[in-house]
Amino acid sequence: RKVVETLLTIPEEWAYDLRVNFLGDSSTELQTQSRDALIQAGPEVIPAVIKGLKHPNSDVAQRAAEIIGEKQIIEAIPSLITTLKFGTR
Repeated sequence: RKVVETLLTIPEEWAYDLRVNFLGDSSTELQTQSRDALIQAGPEVIPAVIKGLKHPNSDVAQRAAEIIGEKQIIEAIPSLITTLKFGTR
């Protein structure tokens, strides 16, 4: 648990990608912690959240889209539209 909490505070690109992956974890607590960490983070998480739209786990992709909406990430709109239009359902 302590390791996960530490991972959620690391300001590195690989750690942001990991947080996005945690959005699909079987632990609801870890999903919530990851979501909260991504929402509270600054613009440095935008690339990881946009990549999350293409995640093979549809739960991760959906939660990434929700984060984009909640954070109002304007630069993610083209990726979001493309995903909605052409993504797998």
